[in-house]
Amino acid sequence: MTHGGLLFVSGQVAKNAADESVGTNDAEAQLVQVFENLKGVLAEAGGSFADVVKISVYFTDRSQLLAYRTVRARYMTNDDQAATGMIVQAMPNPAWLMEIEVVADLAKPRRRAAPASRKPRRRARRR
Repeated sequence: MTHGGLLFVSGQVAKNAADESVGTNDAEAQLVQVFENLKGVLAEAGGSFADVVKISVYFTDRSQLLAYRTVRARYMTNDDQAATGMIVQAMPNPAWLMEIEVVADLAKPRRRAAPASRKPRRRARRR
């Protein structure tokens, strides 16, 4: 759902395109699937992980935190978004170990790097 340039993505769990649960009892495999799902949703909306301004993660066990940090670092290269992590008693499907939701700002200006071959302009001297 979008509103005012913001994309709200909720309830991403370890389900593949065939609607099958992935990575039973494997937090890292599930997290990879969740981040791939998020990547697809963001791309479909014209965004990327660079546009994420808020991430919320619901874990069923504290031990999943290390896997989360490892997988998150593969997909998100900055830490400048608001983040919430919570331990919950259970997920709707007992096979799922976590759920992730994000808010992305699709309206924010994008910084573009100057091409490496471009040299800075010099001001002409007046004589």
